[in-house]
Amino acid sequence: MFSGSLLAAICYGIALALYYMCARALRRQLVIPEERKSALIALGYITFAMICATVFLCFMHYLTQLNFVLQRGYLGGPGYRAPNVAALIFWDVLDWLTLGVQIWRLSVVWSRSRWRSYVLAIPVVLLLGCIAIQSTAIASQTRTGYVSQTIYVLNLCFFAIPPIITFLITTFITFRIARARRQLIRLLNHESEIPKQYLSVIAMFIESYALDAIWGSALVLTYASCSNLVFMVFFQPSAHIKVRS
Repeated sequence: MFSGSLLAAICYGIALALYYMCARALRRQLVIPEERKSALIALGYITFAMICATVFLCFMHYLTQLNFVLQRGYLGGPGYRAPNVAALIFWDVLDWLTLGVQIWRLSVVWSRSRWRSYVLAIPVVLLLGCIAIQSTAIASQTRTGYVSQTIYVLNLCFFAIPPIITFLITTFITFRIARARRQLIRLLNHESEIPKQYLSVIAMFIESYALDAIWGSALVLTYASCSNLVFMVFFQPSAHIKVRS
């Protein structure tokens, strides 16, 4: 768990540096009337995401103290205590927020397609199921004070859904942009610089979501194998990976 805390602190430092760079860039856009609204929305989103990641980091470090110092003799650890429950809530909110942004990007890319509603239906339903499952798991954990078999299954479903959503969204976005690029090549009848820019956009989306999907898959595998120490190594930095993505 100490190695997870160290890795979480390193990832948080990287996320904080990226937040500072993005905030400075968005601040310059605030003086431009045409870009002020979108800049404010983006700045509010990254600020709220960074607040959630900061609170999660503080609670997880305090949970480490509870596990190894204050309640080291308590069987099962202080998982039912308020700091752990609060950390899970902030982690969930950040996860839902990032998934919501991914779905919004998907809706923008597919905005002029007649298949837009069908494409959005799958990730939206999965997101609603993700919210319901984890809310139920947290409520059950606060009442029982330990991780029962039911909570274990609920958490396993929750950790499995976000990587699936990210994979589906990345696939749909990549397919849509690649198809538009192919149509543009046919229209121009040659390889110009404009179609090549579409490859850069595809690479940006894949790079942005690949780390989040891989990290989420590692969470599922370690949680399913009941490797608690290894799971915590991946779980504690996961919030900052989401901010970075």
